[in-house]
Amino acid sequence: MRAETRNPVQAISTAILNLSQRQIRFVNIGTWALIGIAFLLSIARQNLHDTVPETGFGLLATLFFISCYLVTSALIRHLWEIKEYQTVILEVQKSLFLLNDPRLMYDDVVKQIVQKTDAIAAYIVIPDENTGFLSIQSASEEDASQGTRERNRYITQICPTEAALKVMDSRNIYGPLNPKSSGLLDISKDVRTFSQKVRSVLALPVFINKHEQPYAVLVIEAIASVYFSAETIKSIQTLCNSLGEAISRYMETKQLVEAKSHFENIAHIDELTGLRNRRSLELDLPLAINRAKASGLVLATVLLDLDEFKPVNDTFGHECGDEVLQAVGERLVHGMRDCDSVYRLGGDEFVLLMENLHEESEIPLIMEKIASLIRQPILLSSGDGVSINLSAGIDLYRGSSRDNPGDIIRRADQALYSIKSRKESRKKFWTLFAA
Repeated sequence: MRAETRNPVQAISTAILNLSQRQIRFVNIGTWALIGIAFLLSIARQNLHDTVPETGFGLLATLFFISCYLVTSALIRHLWEIKEYQTVILEVQKSLFLLNDPRLMYDDVVKQIVQKTDAIAAYIVIPDENTGFLSIQSASEEDASQGTRERNRYITQICPTEAALKVMDSRNIYGPLNPKSSGLLDISKDVRTFSQKVRSVLALPVFINKHEQPYAVLVIEAIASVYFSAETIKSIQTLCNSLGEAISRYMETKQLVEAKSHFENIAHIDELTGLRNRRSLELDLPLAINRAKASGLVLATVLLDLDEFKPVNDTFGHECGDEVLQAVGERLVHGMRDCDSVYRLGGDEFVLLMENLHEESEIPLIMEKIASLIRQPILLSSGDGVSINLSAGIDLYRGSSRDNPGDIIRRADQALYSIKSRKESRKKFWTLFAA
């Protein structure tokens, strides 16, 4: 297999990037040692031979070593800075796939920048959805209590939002710049303190879903006056792109979840009354049966319909009939206990699930309360008032039988048919199923 040909400059850059901080310090110490040796040799040669050319040669050698050191140090700092942000990118990209909350994403990005680079502060600034005012959503700064540089808290509340505003207006990168020589300090009361702390500021836009307007702004502050190189800015842009993609995924997932929830609600909610519908009853009744089995308490299933509802539609129209159904639904909900549920099957038929009943003797009180609410006059939008009566059949499930939901509804329906057939002679509007 043929070996890959590598550019010598690229090979040197890669080797430097692979150096650790400890190795870099060793290189610096070694370079200064060579400079010192060269300087001492030049002095020694001058004392031994006292010749100007040899002394000049020593001084030239010293200057050469100093120049090499300065160039090498600048290159190492530059490449090390790039390596730091590449490390941040890798760490952030891994964590963003695991986080499902934008606030946690913001916190992770700014924390990684401050912990793993020479930046002294990082912020995520976002405009408020309602007012448009910019606010700092997440911030990370060096901790003075751990021996790092102390920062002015008053100033940090000004600079990030001011820089972010420039980005929002231009939709482009703002900086890098020295805040002392820019307009960022125009509203600051303590220019001296700020200029001693922060000498370089960079603000970059974070875009989502290919929107033209930035969704957020990442602001980074550093002490070094020359800190953000072109390559470093490209790395930070990659970081912003990763954050934007993660936020986009979160928002798309959230929209899908909300849409799913909306359609599920539509599928299980009666559009007219807002009550649960037949499909919801089919899901809830088996669960209520299981709860009755587990608790040993009584489950009452009430099948209820309105008496003489058709004449209301015929006399006042279907819109007024809908108003009656809506009013009945509201009154049923108010008349039930917290552990009970109300369903509309369709037309003027409703189902009540009354759980956690201890005795059959509790039923008459509940049913009379319901009847008193339903029988109150209903004022229609037309100005007319109507009064409605009702009939109900009830099945009691005590948790000891193996009855299924279909059996329970069928028995309640038979009880309802029985009480409606005795409408003229009955003493109460409801009856229990009798085997």
